[in-house]
Amino acid sequence: GNVGHQLSGVSAAGTTLRSMPAGNLGLANVGNFNTGFGNVGDVNLGAANIGGHNLGLGNVGDGNLGLGNIGHGNLGFANLGLTAGAAGVGNVGFGNAGINNYGLANMGVGNIG
Repeated sequence: GNVGHQLSGVSAAGTTLRSMPAGNLGLANVGNFNTGFGNVGDVNLGAANIGGHNLGLGNVGDGNLGLGNIGHGNLGFANLGLTAGAAGVGNVGFGNAGINNYGLANMGVGNIG
C-alpha cells in the first residue's frame, strides 16, 4: 500500500496505509499495478513511476511509454537505454541513447533519424 508521507518528493498526505502490495490507488503508493503519481512497482500508471511496463512521465524500468524514461524498449522523448549491445534496447523517439533506436539525434549503433 501507501508508504509514508513523502516518496520521491511527492506528498502522500491524506492516503491510507495498506498492507496489500498489489492493486493500490492513490499518490506515492508502493507495490504492483499502482495508479497515481510517484508509485514504485510494476505496471504503474502516472508520473515518475519506478518499475517495469510503466505509463507516464519520467518512468524508470522496462517497456515504459512516456517522456524521459530510463530502461529498455521505451517509447517517447529523450529515453535512455543501457549499454550498447544489451538486449531489449530499441527506443523510439527523439534523443534516445542505445542501439537500434528510431528518431533524431540518437546515440548508439544502427539508429535511424
